[in-house]
Amino acid sequence: MANRHYVFADDVEIPPTRRPTPERMIPPGLPPADGQDPPEGWTPIRIQCQYVTEPDGTPSTLLLYSRPCAAPQHHCPDASTDDRPERYDGRRWSPEPLEVEGATRVVRLAEMLSLDQLQADDEYQQLVEDVSDEARRFGDLVKAVIPRPGPGADDPVVAGAGKVFLEYASLDQAIRCWEAMDGRWFARRQIVAGFYPEDMFAAGDYSCDGQN
Repeated sequence: MANRHYVFADDVEIPPTRRPTPERMIPPGLPPADGQDPPEGWTPIRIQCQYVTEPDGTPSTLLLYSRPCAAPQHHCPDASTDDRPERYDGRRWSPEPLEVEGATRVVRLAEMLSLDQLQADDEYQQLVEDVSDEARRFGDLVKAVIPRPGPGADDPVVAGAGKVFLEYASLDQAIRCWEAMDGRWFARRQIVAGFYPEDMFAAGDYSCDGQN
């Protein structure tokens, strides 16, 4: 397989700056002044450094302060009883199924490709391979179709040219793809994902412009 010409990219948001929570902040009085006790709940810990010495040759002592903290509580579902279907939201798999009104097993990706990208045979085949590889991340891909115009200027306009149609084996897999692809970037173009009528796709008719 040739080197990829295009790659998918997520619209990554910069997370907000994390601020220390009260339980992680250093309280007043640490380290304590000479001859004073540490704040209540804090215990001094002295560690003798074997390989670090003072000027007089005696081992250095590292003084730390600690306090007990409650262990975090985690909910671990029983895998033997948790049989809910999973879904993909673009960043992680979630056990909750997603219901979308008007969804079908065929996902249509618009605003993704320019007609110039579909002219050369080798570049077209590369696009089909790249898109199919990415689409298989979300489920069992049955068929991928990228309509392309003819090579001549006098060729008739091809319905759906420049769009990508992805058929999946199940509705849940198509929803995974739609949810992950909508708004992503491909070759500096932002994808608009929607669903396409299954009967029109099966008939090879890609002329429907309505998006569910």
